[in-house]
Amino acid sequence: MALPQITFQHFYTYRQLTFALRRMVKESPPLARLESIGRSPEGRDVWMLEVTNQATGPAEDKPAYLVHANIHAPELAGPTAALWLAWHLLANYGADEGVTDLLDHQAFYLIPRLNPDGAEQVVTRNASVRSRSELRDLKNSHYQADVNNDGWILDMRWEDPDGELKPDPEEPRLLIPRRAEDRAGPFYRCWPEGYFRDWDGFHIRGGSRDFDFNRNFPAFWQPEHLQGGAGDFPFSEPEMRALGEFVCAHPNIFGMLGFHTGGNSVLRPSATRGDDELNAADVKIMRELGEKGAALTGFKLRSVTEYCRSYSVTSKLQGHFTDWGYDHLGLFVFEIELGNLYNTAGIPTDEWQEASPEQREEFDRRTLAWSDANPEYGAFVNWRPFDHPQLGRVEIGGWKRYALYNPWLQDLRDIAPKCTQFILEHARRAPRLAVRTTLDRIEGSVFRLRAEVVNVGQFPTHVTAQATKLASTKPVSVTLELGAGLELLSRSDYAEIGHLAGPGGKQEVEWFLRRTEEAPTATVVAQSPKGGVVRAEVEIK
Repeated sequence: MALPQITFQHFYTYRQLTFALRRMVKESPPLARLESIGRSPEGRDVWMLEVTNQATGPAEDKPAYLVHANIHAPELAGPTAALWLAWHLLANYGADEGVTDLLDHQAFYLIPRLNPDGAEQVVTRNASVRSRSELRDLKNSHYQADVNNDGWILDMRWEDPDGELKPDPEEPRLLIPRRAEDRAGPFYRCWPEGYFRDWDGFHIRGGSRDFDFNRNFPAFWQPEHLQGGAGDFPFSEPEMRALGEFVCAHPNIFGMLGFHTGGNSVLRPSATRGDDELNAADVKIMRELGEKGAALTGFKLRSVTEYCRSYSVTSKLQGHFTDWGYDHLGLFVFEIELGNLYNTAGIPTDEWQEASPEQREEFDRRTLAWSDANPEYGAFVNWRPFDHPQLGRVEIGGWKRYALYNPWLQDLRDIAPKCTQFILEHARRAPRLAVRTTLDRIEGSVFRLRAEVVNVGQFPTHVTAQATKLASTKPVSVTLELGAGLELLSRSDYAEIGHLAGPGGKQEVEWFLRRTEEAPTATVVAQSPKGGVVRAEVEIK
């Protein structure tokens, strides 16, 4: 199989990502299908790669696992990790018994770049974007641009006696906050490289409205003055609406995971509450499964509220993916923070989270020292003087944001396969239906057909206890399809049998039939949104 090799030499542009996905489909047509679930404001497709064995049934009839990445523009390691998962599944089908079994009975929906516009701005220009920025036509407002035409949007700093920054005494290439006792300059101001609209030569303000797509989910959503970046309403952004509509149109999704790049961690719900406010049985499973992920990746398991700390202060993230997946959909949902350049430089996430301002300055120095020792990565660009048409003499340089916000690509070569193993561990726990039939002749042409519907998977068919509270959670149903020459004598041909515990939960349904022709066939169809659709044919003879 001539699948494209996953590169760890650079981050993927939109064009390169599209090429890799199309190549995967071309080289494995029975297993992979590419679909655009929506388009970005700039007209780029939000690609979804479906991976399953179509010969054993369509994806929508199987339990499915969804992975998304790059919801935040600079988090470019996520698509590489998602591509590695796809490559592993496709390359090992038929060679690895576990992968083969998964793709015969389950499906994967992989969205490697949920935010193609923002990511393209970062990977091609190093723009400073969280998810998306919309320029506002305001006097004195800043907007990003490649002022010196070197192909990158870096930072520009200039001396100002009232500036809020000063050079780090130990490493002057870095700027640190000016303190109250600082009297002697030089002092600086620093903004992303760009210009100022209708500038009066004095005042400066931000010129863009910034969106954070991971605050745009409907669970516990709050407007922007309460939760920065939240958008106008839940799923207001077209890429996010496309994701929401796709997930809600695919009730076979039983588990989800999002790739991010912060301090390396395995994250679980909740983003807004403590464990004592969640279902205790669900928390137990989240912890147990999450600890498997921690053991496989080497990353620490944390709830999102535990992770979102700054100098010992815990934050709540409203409108977050993990809360949407758990509270609104009733799923076990995880995020993996793949790491950043601080982790690559040897700074553990726990220290990075709890650091004081002075410790953060030391971490910046250590990370810059790593960059100096690995100049081929180009993480930091030394400051160069430039005559800015508005500001006069400035210096342009600083961190390449995408390099700082992601782990070193050589580290990702080791991280991505470990993340894949965790996803497969989660996926193997899907509910999965099986049907066992028994046929007895009662008298003459009258028969009794019994169907035992069994959950041979690990999760119950409702997956979480939280799901039992949701009106959208559908029970397991059984339908009897009669071929020509059969007459139903008892009960309806359709029955709802509730939910089945996992593993081994089962219910029995029986029918009485009359045969009017030789050896007709009846088909028992059992289905559960999360457990899949299974059929058992019975010859009545």
